Amino acid sequence: MTHDTQLRKRMNAGFTVGLAAGALMVLISLAVFFMRGGETDWDLLVWIIQLAVYYLAGRAAARRQAEAQRHTYEPGRGVVGAGVGASLTISGMMWLFIIIRGLVRDAMGMIIIMEPITFCGWIIFDVLLALGIGGLAGRAVFKQEQASPYDSNNF
Repeated sequence: MTHDTQLRKRMNAGFTVGLAAGALMVLISLAVFFMRGGETDWDLLVWIIQLAVYYLAGRAAARRQAEAQRHTYEPGRGVVGAGVGASLTISGMMWLFIIIRGLVRDAMGMIIIMEPITFCGWIIFDVLLALGIGGLAGRAVFKQEQASPYDSNNF
């Protein structure tokens, strides 16, 4: 028996925002890569931009999740998780891009210096930062949504 009032299945807010922001970060990284003539010496600048995008995308995903759950029995459920999910999706997309870019550059005969232990360390460090920044963004939205409009601290 089907009900007309069944909730429509929709993708997780963290994943959808993360995919869009991750695609944007890949485009930014490609633009910087080609502006520098195929060199990766400005990857640090792209990574700093990426940290800011972690927070902004995390807030956007948490806000979208909070809006979707506003009139339910558990309005705050999944808000922090959406922020973390967006940041982790961006991180995964960027590391996949970096690995593919390294393979393409290696196939073209460019010298690639990628020591495996350090590379894995950078991935772990970046994922931990994504977890922390996404959680921070999600908690900020969660606290904002749970705040009482009559609380004097809001003024």
